[in-house]
Amino acid sequence: MGGMVAKDNLVMAIRSSGAPNILGQDDVISISVIGHPEFSLAEATISSAGQISHPLGGLVKVSGLSLGGAAQAIRKSLAVYMKKPVVTVGLVRAHIQQVSVTGAVKVPSIISIGEGWRVSEAISAVGGLTKRPEMTALSLTRLGKPTRKLDLAAILGSASSPANIELVPGDTLRFDEQSVQVSVVGQVKTAGSIELSVGSRLYDAILAAGGTLPRAALSKATLRRSDGKILPVNLLQTAPDGSLESNPTLLTGDFISVPEQQARVTILGAVAKSGTVDLPEGKTLRVTDALAAAGGLTLAPRAARIGIARYLPGGRLVPIDIDANALLVENDLSQDATLREDDLITVSALKIRTLFVTGQVNKPGPVDADPSEGVLQLLARAGGPAPGAALRKVTVTRRGALVAGVDMLAAVNGGPAPVVELQDGDYINVPRNEARVVVMPAVRAPGVYPIPEDRPLTIGDALALAGGPQVGAKLKEVVIFRETPQGVTKQLVSLTPKAGAGLPTSIVLQDKDFLYVPEGNRNKINPLDTGLRAFQAFSFLLR
Repeated sequence: MGGMVAKDNLVMAIRSSGAPNILGQDDVISISVIGHPEFSLAEATISSAGQISHPLGGLVKVSGLSLGGAAQAIRKSLAVYMKKPVVTVGLVRAHIQQVSVTGAVKVPSIISIGEGWRVSEAISAVGGLTKRPEMTALSLTRLGKPTRKLDLAAILGSASSPANIELVPGDTLRFDEQSVQVSVVGQVKTAGSIELSVGSRLYDAILAAGGTLPRAALSKATLRRSDGKILPVNLLQTAPDGSLESNPTLLTGDFISVPEQQARVTILGAVAKSGTVDLPEGKTLRVTDALAAAGGLTLAPRAARIGIARYLPGGRLVPIDIDANALLVENDLSQDATLREDDLITVSALKIRTLFVTGQVNKPGPVDADPSEGVLQLLARAGGPAPGAALRKVTVTRRGALVAGVDMLAAVNGGPAPVVELQDGDYINVPRNEARVVVMPAVRAPGVYPIPEDRPLTIGDALALAGGPQVGAKLKEVVIFRETPQGVTKQLVSLTPKAGAGLPTSIVLQDKDFLYVPEGNRNKINPLDTGLRAFQAFSFLLR
């Protein structure tokens, strides 16, 4: 059957090229046998097998022949029964000429074409494209010739374009989608899935999402590839014609995240509006800028003390004193310090004894202290320790120098309080508990959880903190990943009950452990492999 179709396509191709009266399937011919009207036929239709049926000559193959060739073939079939028959053949009605249009068009179909039809007319006949032209590739297959690409943009741009070639019966036009599907989330105007043309770059995706919002952290955007690789992207450096490093080409499955600006400073105390002030990206924020954002001082500059609590890498606290009168009255710019992320600015009245409680407390800031009050009372005045506070590592700093390290865990829990001599201007800092574990993904609240300072953290404790396992979680394939000097170790733990044995939920986790609870819908995936990839992708949460 395939050979027959190819032959008929050849017939149509020959006919369209100017060869006279080449017959094909569904053509209707007349047969005249001179002197024998009883054997003449007014109409005979060529079958799908390329034959006509004659009452005397039987089935005669005529497809692919000219009218004269068909007459000769019929004459030969009649010569078996007649002496020197004279036969003429005429074309009554030619079969309609057709081309096939497939792919990304509104009505893919086989269409009939008229004389001189071109590609643009075939596109109109099927209702047009389903995708934008730049997202569509066009190819032409013509019998006996290699498939070739056509310039769709040129064809749609001008009907007289050389790319808008004339069609031949039997042609196949194929319209293929050529687009990439990416996701853009975070601080953009229209987050979600976006379809772009092949070759689009990150800048194009941001524009397609409506651009960024005012609170976008432009220098901290990320591009996550479908293979899990994460590329940091600084949108401040991204331009339409930028380098591939700052404006990479996108691939289907890419995930672009533009986070919210988290770089802020906090200003508390004797100002009109205590709170946080954003650190604008690419710009410098100084003390006077922060004071202006907070509505200014509520004290006269001569009666005010301005202090900055700054945390250096490693968690060390460095206090900076600002002379409010010199800065605001005498315009001494040397006092207008440049602020950094997470700086805490406190404004208080000049008193005999004002201390500053910073770090992991519920109400950090200046505290006016009675001489009889110690560290425990000042922590209480600051709202008490916040969740995740490292109470064993409280420090007292005086004029930039460490005075004492204080273990306040027992005191906060009702035990005896350490005695530390405090002075005016001292900083009491409660650092964050850095001992943490990650629990994910098949738990109700995946995330990072601190290890308590006063007791070990077991698998059961960690699952409880994470809200317990999700329904269908693979508890028999839980894995503990642990980074050691020798590399990453993997411990497979089954949390399913066994006869005569309890669940091993009492296994103690260590700092920076990654507890991987597999999802139940991944039957053929090795949890050691998928867990290791998750550990590698999210280990930054433990740094």
